[in-house]
Amino acid sequence: MTPDLFIRLLQSALWNVPLSLETPVDAETWYDVYGTARHQTVEGLLYDVICGLPSDAGLPRDLAATWLLAADRIERNYRRIAAEVERQARIWQDNGIDAVLMKGTAVAAMYPVPEHRVIGDIDWWIRGDDDWNRALELLRRNGIRAGQDSDGDVHYQSNGIVVEHHRGGMFADGPVGVLMMLNEHILHHAAVTGIGMRHLCDLAMAYRHYSGSYDVAEYVSLLGSMRMLRWTALLHAVLRQVLGTPEDILPELHGAMRVLRRDCDRFLQLVMTDGNFGLDRKWRYAGLWRRFTLLVRYVPGPLVRRWTGLLGGRIRRFV
Repeated sequence: MTPDLFIRLLQSALWNVPLSLETPVDAETWYDVYGTARHQTVEGLLYDVICGLPSDAGLPRDLAATWLLAADRIERNYRRIAAEVERQARIWQDNGIDAVLMKGTAVAAMYPVPEHRVIGDIDWWIRGDDDWNRALELLRRNGIRAGQDSDGDVHYQSNGIVVEHHRGGMFADGPVGVLMMLNEHILHHAAVTGIGMRHLCDLAMAYRHYSGSYDVAEYVSLLGSMRMLRWTALLHAVLRQVLGTPEDILPELHGAMRVLRRDCDRFLQLVMTDGNFGLDRKWRYAGLWRRFTLLVRYVPGPLVRRWTGLLGGRIRRFV
């Protein structure tokens, strides 16, 4: 799997590896790279690399200006959401509600430049039924109407920002819980709506951030109990071969099946087709058969649970 310019730029951004271009890149290729970066919502990460490229790299001046403006928008959005996170965190604390920040906003802090990790919303994991109900009551008292997803999570807007409350998705406390959540989050979107490169980067950055500070045996045991060892072996192979993730920060998965090279290629094809949650996919069911055969091979149990849970949730909403 020879990395193209987009992949090389992404690896350089994640691991601070110098990027050398043997020859100038033509303008059409640069526009393609930028389009791919936007499709995968990693244009902010790649911006940090192109800033250090020599003047003869071939990057068109108008595209450089467009990229600069995009990075500025990402930074301003990050600061706006970070301020809202601080405000809400104080509210939870003042009301004695145990809420844990999760997903994008929390993971951004693990990146070399947190402000350039694209963030869309705010996700809170509410611990326990009492805290969950008190949080909902707090929303009602403040006149906030929350909608409910098919899996029982709730969502609403606060100061123009989408906020979600989650009850599931955390399988343990601390780093192990975060790694499990990010892993399962990728599986969820790969199986249902579509998965982009940014989410693979999140897991890679979390592995680096927590390297040497969590119980690997506990993590692997949880993966086994959730029947996700095969799936995680596939993820690790993709993280190594596509993102260049160092081997020494990836936990060893004893008992996991061997991952075929062609399955890594198939997974990468899904990611490149899906993009950000599959929202920009040209055709809604693009790669459906590839997705089905790949996931059935690596996650038969969790896949059935996920689809059954979503179907059950939607039935409950309409009954």
